[in-house]
Amino acid sequence: MVAPISPPRTSRRFLIFGVLASTSYSFSYIFVRHLGAAGLHPFQIVFFRTAICTLLLVGLTLALRRSFRAKMPGKILFRGCLSALGLLLWFYGLVHLPLAEATSLSLTTICFATLGAALFLGEHVTRFRILAILAALCGALAIIRPGVEGLQPEALSVLAAAACWGIAAVLVRSASRSEEPLIIALWTSAVITVFSLPAALPFWIWPEGWQWAELGAIGLLTASGTLFWTTALRHGQTTQVIITDFVQLAWGVLIGLAAGEVLEGWSVFGIVLIASATLLVAFDKTVNRP
Repeated sequence: MVAPISPPRTSRRFLIFGVLASTSYSFSYIFVRHLGAAGLHPFQIVFFRTAICTLLLVGLTLALRRSFRAKMPGKILFRGCLSALGLLLWFYGLVHLPLAEATSLSLTTICFATLGAALFLGEHVTRFRILAILAALCGALAIIRPGVEGLQPEALSVLAAAACWGIAAVLVRSASRSEEPLIIALWTSAVITVFSLPAALPFWIWPEGWQWAELGAIGLLTASGTLFWTTALRHGQTTQVIITDFVQLAWGVLIGLAAGEVLEGWSVFGIVLIASATLLVAFDKTVNRP
């Protein structure tokens, strides 16, 4: 087990970078949903998203004259594989579910990250956090309603993506002690690109002119979000940083309403419960205890 990580003096910076990351990702989802509605398969969107992101990060690395070498390649490669699987599952759910519903389900990432951070990083988990996590899981069940609606593969895929991301976040937090955010982001993006190509090939169609522009926007927003996210994990505990994903829920609700999406009563209840539980963890006064 790795020794516990004491909160750094600059830990509050995680809020700024976390919010910037969530905002970047949220706006990229607008283009993802539009491309999915136009017939581009989610797996293919994942490939183009990360391929363009990787090229942008390579260019930035060269411009800054940084080394491409990673000090802990094994851990970053494993994190990249988990992130790739999570993205494939997430995009599948994203193009089929209302944006607010999909985003709220993805917030359960904190449940898996909290468990992983406690087991492998020695981060403190209070009873308050545990109760909030249980409330978030109840909210997820309210949205899925397995006994009423049956098991929804789209919703289950988002939950599975959250599990992958939770574990991946723990790995990034561990690696961020010795790796620069840019190197972590670059390696992760490159691994996802390689991992997602075989999944995309069976559904391959060439994008049209305007679709290339949207894919470019997705890649740029993803590169920005990834850099912000890895930087946030360098300044805060894993469970702290994931709390900033709440910003994605706010954007998801606003964007969904603007697009005319309608949510059912149980879905609204689940979203409110997950959001409330996430905010409770955010205001836990013991959050900075080692």
